[in-house]
Amino acid sequence: MKSVGKRGRVCMQERKRHQPEAAILAPPVPKARPSKRTRKSGLGGDARGEPAAGGEQEAGVPSALVPAGHASTTDGPLREQLRETILALVSARSDGATCCPSEAPRRVRPSDWRPLMALTREVAFELAREGVVQVTQKGAVVTDYGNIKGPIRLRRPP
Repeated sequence: MKSVGKRGRVCMQERKRHQPEAAILAPPVPKARPSKRTRKSGLGGDARGEPAAGGEQEAGVPSALVPAGHASTTDGPLREQLRETILALVSARSDGATCCPSEAPRRVRPSDWRPLMALTREVAFELAREGVVQVTQKGAVVTDYGNIKGPIRLRRPP
């Protein structure tokens, strides 16, 4: 007779009796899952950031020549778009108000903006060197752009 639990289900001991011994002793095999970032963006590739097979960057440079997560150094039009967008965002803010650098690539390429963040930060640092914008971190103006780690904000200089 089968033993039935409180909810009318067959108890675990009864299930084990009907399984082959190898299935009971073998540990369960975990299923391979894409990383959270890959699932969110819908991009191919693996968890290490390797591009999907046969992919190319927008500027026609093979993806093997461009580090994962970085835009190609040959995308001048994209760089110029980001530059103009950053300037528009900063000028639209009131004096002392800041904006997040991620707003620029979100406007340039809303569906796939994360790979543009490295290029966006480079453009922001170029603008800061020119004196057009200020880069801040935790409310303080940053001048050493080579050692910045973590979130930054952009604003107009006073």
